[in-house]
Amino acid sequence: MCIRDRYPPGRIHSEPDKDVRRLAGREQLTSPGRTVFLYPGEARRERISGAKAGTRPKEFFYGYLELESQGASVTMADTHTDPQRTADSWRMQLEILRNSICRVGWSRARVSAIAGALSDGDTALSFNDGFSMSLGLYPRDALPGVYRIGGFMGLSDLVPRARTPLQSYVRRAISAALKNLDHVFFFGEPDRKQATSVYGLDPAQTSLFDFGVDTAYWTPDRDAATEDFVLSVGSDPSRDYASLVSAPSSGQIRVVTRLPVSVPKDRHDIKVSAGSFYANGISDDALRHLYRTALAVVVPVHDVWQPSGQSVTFQAMACGRAVIATRNKGFCRPDLLVDGENCLLVPCGNPEALGNAIRQLRANPELGDRLGRAGYETIRNHFSLEHMNKSAARLSAMRTTAGA
Repeated sequence: MCIRDRYPPGRIHSEPDKDVRRLAGREQLTSPGRTVFLYPGEARRERISGAKAGTRPKEFFYGYLELESQGASVTMADTHTDPQRTADSWRMQLEILRNSICRVGWSRARVSAIAGALSDGDTALSFNDGFSMSLGLYPRDALPGVYRIGGFMGLSDLVPRARTPLQSYVRRAISAALKNLDHVFFFGEPDRKQATSVYGLDPAQTSLFDFGVDTAYWTPDRDAATEDFVLSVGSDPSRDYASLVSAPSSGQIRVVTRLPVSVPKDRHDIKVSAGSFYANGISDDALRHLYRTALAVVVPVHDVWQPSGQSVTFQAMACGRAVIATRNKGFCRPDLLVDGENCLLVPCGNPEALGNAIRQLRANPELGDRLGRAGYETIRNHFSLEHMNKSAARLSAMRTTAGA
């Protein structure tokens, strides 16, 4: 059963006296009931002690750490847990085969593997497109009483990503999943609007999650000397490294990704290193050092509904770097990220424009410094962890405020 929010759609709204209280001048977040935060893989568990100590960034816990620190009843579950029952293991193998054919993935067997952890909670909160679909497709009577909230990075991109003959099948699966979720949230407003239209969602069933970055970790280093290289980071499939490596040469370019990047043999100025949040070939500290010393950070993406590249964009800006970003149809917060004011924006799939923007910053260091300072202020004012923590608290409290 889907909730019907009595507040206008958009940001997550709830009764502030129930989930946000001010104590001694500090905004305290509370979470009625027990919320299970659902993440893929063990990478977060390995990072949790460092994040709590301030030696690793906190943003990819999506507000969990703040809720936990304030005594809220929250726990984590790994959505990559393998099922133990033989029947579920066989089911998962068939699902893996189906997903490879479809090019879009979901797995009821994965939900089965952590059903015990989910049943121990009142709210299941998923931050991954595939697992949010899986959670929605899991039988309602198998998790009685659990309030299901699914988050999507790029819901509107899933059907176009599927093989053409199977797109109708994938669309039906998505529609069925959405109908069985109690609430759906998005990381980008364009994706929310598009998906609401395509799938006929009640806007009151949807909301926007305010993503932010750890501005206590991603900080400028005024003593670090700027070096003569441009940096590009990221491993989601929406990255457009083909356009970057085709951009007219204008000095050294360093790319950090797990994606395959085909570099022309004559482009000796391009260096590719393996690394990502999930399978690090580079540490957080090393990545922060690259941000701090790069001439600029380039975020090339395809024209998708996903707000691809926003974490790298925000991290680099928080470190005081000038950012060149692709303005795609899912571009995050065009009201706050403005070309020529706190970043440089270029069209999708345009190597010439990328090359021109890089040359512009190389030729005008004062422009890079100005954009870096403005970007830093933008992140601190609008994209800090505080905003994300509020979103997490309101989602955690939604079961109570919705009267579930």
